[in-house]
Amino acid sequence: MRRVRDRDADCGGTPKDQLTSPLADLSSYPSLLISDASGGEQTLYYDVSFKAPQDQLSYSVPPLPAGGCFDSRFAGDFRAVQGGGGTIQIQSSSFPITVTAQNVPVLADDQYILVEVVEGKEGTRHELSGGVPIEIQNTKVKTLLLQKESAVPLVFALEQNYPNPFNPKTVISFQLPEVSSVKLVVYDLLAERWGCCE
Repeated sequence: MRRVRDRDADCGGTPKDQLTSPLADLSSYPSLLISDASGGEQTLYYDVSFKAPQDQLSYSVPPLPAGGCFDSRFAGDFRAVQGGGGTIQIQSSSFPITVTAQNVPVLADDQYILVEVVEGKEGTRHELSGGVPIEIQNTKVKTLLLQKESAVPLVFALEQNYPNPFNPKTVISFQLPEVSSVKLVVYDLLAERWGCCE
């Protein structure tokens, strides 16, 4: 059996998604449906149990399409990986990018996180939740990290706000390893108080 979705004429006929027999049915595995504003989409599978390590080669994808046409893949040019994490490469000229997780494993002490990487630095973090779309607006994001992390933070942490610079709003994330009262006060460069919350 061979199934190929419609080819994208603007991208020189590069298949958006491709399945070639004799591949296993991956529909029950955790997956990420990644799409862009132009309608390009690709499903990537993780935590796949391959019978033999060489079976992963069946899920390799062709070289990146030319001209910035939409593509997403795990590092090493795969659309399915064993294990709960990996680096995802994205190519698109039409933002926002939307990532929708399906069949996210329910873990007692861990959770799956998707991290935006901008110019080699980790940025905004998103907790994966089945069926809840994540929108990536930053056009500089070309890489995402899929990670399995402890659901309970181990240390106090204050993350970089996003977007930065911002007008009129931004998101500031923080982590607490225990139940605590928190007061967050924001100051500008002139040390003038802009606001706070508890």
